[in-house]
Formats: sequence, C-alpha cells, structure tokens
Amino acid sequence: MTNIDLTNIEHIRAILKTHGAYAKKALGQNFLVDREALDKIIGAGNIQINDQILEIGPGLGVLTHEILKKTPNLTSLEMDPQMIKVVGANMANLHTPEELSNWQLIHTDALKYDIDASHLKPNYKILANIPYFITSPLLRHFLKDQYLKNSKTIPSIIVFLIQKEVAEKITDKRKESVIGLNIKVFGEPEIISMVPANSFHPAPKVDSAILRITVHDTPKVDLTKIDINRFFELIERGFKSPRKKLRNNLPEALLNSAGIDPDLRAEKLTIEDWERLAQTKSDQTK
Repeated sequence: MTNIDLTNIEHIRAILKTHGAYAKKALGQNFLVDREALDKIIGAGNIQINDQILEIGPGLGVLTHEILKKTPNLTSLEMDPQMIKVVGANMANLHTPEELSNWQLIHTDALKYDIDASHLKPNYKILANIPYFITSPLLRHFLKDQYLKNSKTIPSIIVFLIQKEVAEKITDKRKESVIGLNIKVFGEPEIISMVPANSFHPAPKVDSAILRITVHDTPKVDLTKIDINRFFELIERGFKSPRKKLRNNLPEALLNSAGIDPDLRAEKLTIEDWERLAQTKSDQTK
C-alpha cells in the first residue's frame, strides 16, 4: 500500500497523469479535496460495520476509501470506464486484498442500475458526490420509483453532496417544490453542511451542500386511501405554472371540494393538502 492522499491536489494531478485521465465536465466530475466536508459526509451516513453501502460515481475514490475504513460492504457504481481503472488502482494502493474482498466496483449508469436484481437489501445506505444535473433523476430512481413499484429494496439513509441551491429548495419549509414534495413524502431531508466551490478540483461555478435524507418506515401519505400515482400527477399539474394561482393549474371544483383556496400558489400547499386533493372524486380532476 502507498501513502497517496486523495484530497491532495498535487497527488490528484499525479494520479490523473499516470492514467492519462482527466475530469470530464460532461459527466460532472469534480473531485472533493476538502477533508472536513469528507468527514461530514461519512458522519452523516452513520456507517456501522455491518451496513451495506451504495456509492454512485466514485471518481478517484476519495469517498470510497473512507467508506471502506468503516465497512467492507460497499458497492460503487461508475459509468466512466477511465475512472473504473483509476479508482480500482487507487483502492488497491490504499487497501489490502482482504479489505477489498466485499467491495464491488460496477461499470454502469446508476440511473439504469437494476436495484431489485442487485444484492442490495432493505435499509442499505447511499453515499455519493453526484453530478448536479442528475440529482432529481437519481432520487427518483432510488427512492420514489422503488416505492411506487412496491419494492422492498428501499434505502434507510441517502447522503448526497449536491448543488447548494437544490439542497435549499428541497429542504425549504416555507415554499414547497416538486422535488421537495417528492422527497418529503418518503423521507426527512436536512442540510448537514455547506461546501464551498473551492472544496473541489476542478472547482465548479457554484457552492454545494451535504444533504441527508432519513427515509421514513412508511410514506407520509395513506396508500390505502389514495392512488399514489394520481397524488404525484396532481402535484406535477399544480406546479405546471408555479407562479400562477392554483385555479390556473387545477379545476376550481377540485380545489373547493378539498378545502383548498384556489388563489394560493402550489408552493404553499403541504403534503396533507395534496393528499386531500388526491382523495377527491376523480371526475373533478378533468
């Protein structure tokens, strides 16, 4: 094993040069070089020795390395074939073969990863520094879609390092959003810490935040009383023109029947409000 430091920019440059690799902007590759932020991500995951962890986009392996110090039960999904070689070599340099015996490095697009066909078990955890532009699709794939198809393979904790503005939008309690509601139905999101742009190499143009989602044992809506697909369809329709009043996006008869003020904007409605809307007669949504 060698003493490479994956948070050291000079070490990173040397590693990339050795493998003829580089950070690909199209894939949103920005390598975390902030030790404090790295420790906070690990802490947010509350990783125990027997936990099963899924990592998305390991890149050079800075987070991979820290997870493997906590548990050997790690699966890392990487779609860049170049980074597959780099992270494999880095982990081989930093860990013994025994420490890597349970580590699975899979060359795949995380959005196409078949969760139910995998070895993952209920209550696994997800930790990742993800490309900003796939935040919503990833959360949908690993959380919402799993619930919608009644899968048993649901994570207990998700810790994502994402764009600061998106994290704030998700956690905002005064002004709801589609992505925020999509998450809050299934889990409790909270910002653990802000991470400035200079914590990465190369530095992105915006700051980031560590977002932790503690997944509920059961959704915050009564699935015996509503059609969950209709519930989310109503949310999408309600936010179609978010700056307009609800009466412009949904039938007034539906809103009045549910006791919702038609002059409100969608951002003011709670999960309970949308649940009441979903419980109304279906012919009022036409």
